[in-house]
Amino acid sequence: MASGVAVNPACGELYKQFNTGAKTYRAISFKINKKCTEIEVDTEDFQFKKSNEDARQDTIDNMELLCQRLTEGETEVTSCPRWILFNFDFTSPDGRSTDKTIMLMWCPDNSKIKQKMVFSASDRSFKDYLNTSARSPQCDCVADIKECFEKLEQGKM
Repeated sequence: MASGVAVNPACGELYKQFNTGAKTYRAISFKINKKCTEIEVDTEDFQFKKSNEDARQDTIDNMELLCQRLTEGETEVTSCPRWILFNFDFTSPDGRSTDKTIMLMWCPDNSKIKQKMVFSASDRSFKDYLNTSARSPQCDCVADIKECFEKLEQGKM
């Protein structure tokens, strides 16, 4: 990778599970390890499986849970930059049920400078590694995530 940060092969395996087959995940998350030497699969707290209930409600519930986990708890966890692939189920402006996957680039203001630099330098090559073309909005706060969701529902993303 251009930033000198390797990608743990488990990232590719989790992405395959997210993107193909039964598509059982609502969201998956990746982060840079503490030593800033490798991109790894995030903890189970940031991997969300889809439920069998209403897809739209499941999206809303998981978005709220994600926002809560990104902002509440230990600073070491909440300040960590992450790539979060999220599958949004929503109703399009013309009334159809549809879904779209986006890759949220979570980089909160309280992240350490080195983490921010490695995260930024690794972004393009990590997306290439996953071979994803998902839109990648930068999100620095919960309001940014909610704005993305609103834009999707309005057909503007």
